[in-house]
Amino acid sequence: MEKSNSRSKRNILQSILVLYITVWTISPPLQIDAIYRIAALGAVGLWFLLNIPYNVKLERIHVLSIVLAMLVLIVALMESDGKWSHVLRPINYYLLVIAFIMAHCYKERWEELSWIVPIVLLLLTFFNYQTYKTLIDDPSIARIIVRNDPSAYHYLRQGVGGYGLLYSQVCMLPIIVSWIISSFKKNWFRFIVGILWGISYYLYLFNSGYSIAVVASIAGLIILFFYRRSSVVLAIIITTILIALLVWLIGYNTGFREWLINVFDGTKVAKKINDIYLSITTKDTADSIMARVEAYQNSLNSLLSYPLIGGLWFPGGGGGGHSALLDSFAKYGVFGGYVFTKMIFGFSLARKKTPEIGKDIRMANATFIVLLMILLLDSMPYNFVCLIMFVIPICYNDILKWRKKPDENTVDSKSAPERSLIKTGNTV
Repeated sequence: MEKSNSRSKRNILQSILVLYITVWTISPPLQIDAIYRIAALGAVGLWFLLNIPYNVKLERIHVLSIVLAMLVLIVALMESDGKWSHVLRPINYYLLVIAFIMAHCYKERWEELSWIVPIVLLLLTFFNYQTYKTLIDDPSIARIIVRNDPSAYHYLRQGVGGYGLLYSQVCMLPIIVSWIISSFKKNWFRFIVGILWGISYYLYLFNSGYSIAVVASIAGLIILFFYRRSSVVLAIIITTILIALLVWLIGYNTGFREWLINVFDGTKVAKKINDIYLSITTKDTADSIMARVEAYQNSLNSLLSYPLIGGLWFPGGGGGGHSALLDSFAKYGVFGGYVFTKMIFGFSLARKKTPEIGKDIRMANATFIVLLMILLLDSMPYNFVCLIMFVIPICYNDILKWRKKPDENTVDSKSAPERSLIKTGNTV
């Protein structure tokens, strides 16, 4: 009995630590002062100390991820010139490896973390609304926030977020939408929280000016609701065709373009549509588009030049900074790119290892497509990590629990603990 109580207290404390680490990654006010980063580091260390009694065995991919983290650290030390701030620049890689291992330790215990999702969504709702209000008053704020200088601190302290806040939510959009739908009549509190988050998300999305986020959100929902096949490759092909068709219609179909502009009238999306049209019809690429194309080319050139060990070891090598996926291969070679890909996409691909989710395979495919679009076309700050590694599988576990128990009471505490159906870290 004493052992059971001790384990229960340890699990609760670990859950609180996971919540703080997650909140730290998504909260604009906590991005400023070093004390919050130190607290997050302490939370990670304490979590691993508390997890020692579980004696969880790591799989090969987790060992490889640790090797990647050491490789990233070595490169960072070589480029630091004695400045610790440079060593911490690739914090997204360090945190990704840590969260990846932590998620593996929860593969049979996701139910313990179910309670943190509503808290995370409520915080995101607040940050989304704060950012939306600020963007309405001053649309240029979206670009100021991404700068790492004191000029952005005033807005960060108010809960105003930038690229990392929005794009991290895009990555989990399909699973959260499924979570909201599944919670209807099963858990009214979670359903209401999800609806509030959804409203704040779309207010922020369509006023942010981030066109990739808009396209990825729409593509993810299309795959979620209308794609029923199991093939990820076919889902990628369909998504690519739809995006190409959209670009062609914007460039060459006046009626469609005008209709689309009217739909998004009053938002920054309408301006982006005009930018795409002008770049096609004038045969002149806009500066932002050209910068992205050059960044992608730099990443590919670095990968082709140094495929085995990556380009960061050589002058002029390294990624272009606009594609997390390409940059991982460009900076750290085939090994680094492979490990990064397995960590990020491991959960979506692992769906084939779980027979219970066959009818829900569309959620995994939609999540895979959104992650692929965002990480192929843009960078990945540390804001992404905990939402991908913790919130997505927790929500997935909730969905399976609700669908497995159609007569479940709306109060989660009345349901008995059950063995988690999700096993992150599996390979295909």
